[in-house]
Amino acid sequence: SEPTSPLSNSNSTDQSSPDTIINGIDMKELKLKKRQLEHQLAEKQKQEQVVKDILNTSRLIEIEVIPRFIVLDTNCFVNYLPIIFKLIRQGRFIIIIPLIVICELDKLSVTTIADDDSYEHAEMVRRQSIQAVKMIEECFASKERRVQAMTGEGTVLDSIQFRNEVKKNESNDDTILGCCLKYCRDNPREFFPQNKDGAIRLHREVVLITDDRNLRLKAQARNVPVKDLTKFLELAQVVL
Repeated sequence: SEPTSPLSNSNSTDQSSPDTIINGIDMKELKLKKRQLEHQLAEKQKQEQVVKDILNTSRLIEIEVIPRFIVLDTNCFVNYLPIIFKLIRQGRFIIIIPLIVICELDKLSVTTIADDDSYEHAEMVRRQSIQAVKMIEECFASKERRVQAMTGEGTVLDSIQFRNEVKKNESNDDTILGCCLKYCRDNPREFFPQNKDGAIRLHREVVLITDDRNLRLKAQARNVPVKDLTKFLELAQVVL
């Protein structure tokens, strides 16, 4: 009779077993990691719900802002590019540029005039967008440590050479706001007052800089500090 192949041996490992190793992957270990991730996700969702419930109460909310990170909207680069450049050179703050903002600037740098726009304004926006993209790319090429690009999920990118924000079913404003929320991880134990009628005190190290009214309203609703650039420079006593 023909010799029996080791692969056909009746004592070989049953691939349906939870301990099976397939292509060098330990399925038992994978399942353990999966359970750990599910537990972490459940705990995170539970904590976020507690925070949401507390913040939805009628309590007074006090926000202490000590800016360390500033998140820039697209209009900052179009309207205040020289000031942004000086802020970067000064190095006082970590500049967070949402990836969706860079993608918007890419589009604006090649966009033709809109029907409801003047040629002069459209050309100004195009030129400023080109210069903004160039400045951002130079910051990454020189590994400027105080300039960071970030996805809407809060992932900091080492490179913007291949850039494309993978959007969920959300607006650009929501994606930008997602970058801010990375720095707003509120722990109820830290901010919940001992006095049942006391104010809720939140600590923030991030400020969103934008002139967009709708985005400002969304940020305020999520307790994200938000200012236009001129007002921020004044309040932070920034001298450029």
